[in-house]
Amino acid sequence: MKTHYIEIPKDRWGIIFVYDFNILDADEMAAIMDSFGLPDKKIRHSMRVLQEENTGLAISRADLRMSVIFVSKASSIEQFADSVSHEALHVTRAILDYYGIPCDNEDESWTLGYIVRQIARAVKEDMMYND
Repeated sequence: MKTHYIEIPKDRWGIIFVYDFNILDADEMAAIMDSFGLPDKKIRHSMRVLQEENTGLAISRADLRMSVIFVSKASSIEQFADSVSHEALHVTRAILDYYGIPCDNEDESWTLGYIVRQIARAVKEDMMYND
């Protein structure tokens, strides 16, 4: 399991990005979900969903100004990018909602782009050090 912390200084918001996990990581993943306030039933359901390829999950806690993004194994790099973008959009909207900013403006585009760019940087770094 690979985990990265991403900070959005502009919005004072933190994101935990988790990917490349397997069943052996279930306890740690469940603990993260629990720390974000997900009930046990939803944690169990989320764990089943994340065992499938091409899935993801985003959880946000506005009171903590924190989010977590889980992205499961992907069938292709394109599908991985799709899952990352999809979950990053959920986080983007949670951030903008917290600050009362409409989602149909440049702030949405900037925030989404920043999150995806930071995730890409983290994955690239992992690839460089796994050779």
